[in-house]
Amino acid sequence: MNMPNENIKRAIEKGLGVGEGSFITESVYEAYGPGGMGIMITTATDNHNRTVGEIKAILDKKGGNLGGPGSVAYLKTLVPIPMIELRGEDLERARLLLSSLGDHEDVTDLWTNLRDSNIDE
Repeated sequence: MNMPNENIKRAIEKGLGVGEGSFITESVYEAYGPGGMGIMITTATDNHNRTVGEIKAILDKKGGNLGGPGSVAYLKTLVPIPMIELRGEDLERARLLLSSLGDHEDVTDLWTNLRDSNIDE
């Protein structure tokens, strides 16, 4: 209510990628989770450094690690896609990791080769 019109206009332009300042960019990160499951994380952000730091922190805390470019993407080219089945504690850790990633405000899409990938988003 007490925000100046100029700030509102600048925020809209930033979201549209016009005007001064940074704009929203899409990035894809490849990672591994519990049991070696592959994860591709698509993000849309105005601050790449902040987002990658936060994604790394989630992965570190929840038992995953960031992979290099192509380390997981190649799985999507294989026919059939090699799926991983986890049970017990590994499955719970995987679900917790995927849920935490899905809750991040910059994450727009998650892909995994976990056979039971039903998570609460």
